[in-house]
Parts: sequence; C-alpha cells; structure tokens
Amino acid sequence: FPSHDRLGGIIIGIEALGHNPFIQIYRNITPHLRTKWETRHIMKTKDVLMASKFGFRIMETRHWHFFDLIAVPFRNTWFFPTVQKAGTLLDKIFLSIPICRLLAWQVSFILKKNA
Repeated sequence: FPSHDRLGGIIIGIEALGHNPFIQIYRNITPHLRTKWETRHIMKTKDVLMASKFGFRIMETRHWHFFDLIAVPFRNTWFFPTVQKAGTLLDKIFLSIPICRLLAWQVSFILKKNA
C-alpha cells in the first residue's frame, strides 16, 4: 500500500464561519440548535488556510449569507421572495470585498491534493 502522504484527493466543504460577532451572539442564545462540539468548533478562515500544511491547495472559496439573512423573519409573508432577492444581490456586492467576507455566515471551499 502506498503511504498516506502520497495519496491525493479533493475535499469539498460547506461550513459555518465564526468571525461575525452578531451571528456568534445568535449561536450563544440558541445553544439547543447545535451540539456542544459544534459550538466549540466553528470554522474560521485560518482553519481553511491550515490545509496547506497538509499539502492541499485551496482551489476555490465562496462566502454566503449576510444581507439575505434579513429575509428570515419574513419567510411566511408574501414579500419574502423580494426581500430575499434584494439581500442576495447585496451579498454579491458586499461579499466580493475580501475583508467583508469574514462577516459571512457560511463558507464553501474546494481543496485539492495531488498524488
């Protein structure tokens, strides 16, 4: 069998991010919505970057959900789709700014390691 160090592969992940203080407050007041382990292990950008220590290259990252979260309280109303679309449009602009990406609720990423 080849050494594990020589195996290649791809990791595709979608994770919550732990940078936004307002989302963290929400997590703190709703502990029943997640496990204790999950509460202590919310991913941060440094965790994705750490993959390079294990030979992975970051192929792509995308950040999701900031302004579109404003629509959540309106999910059972007739104007929910309009509010959600407006939030998604604002997210495309806002989350294209690198420093603002830290405020996103979630990140998706693709990591690749060559054999």
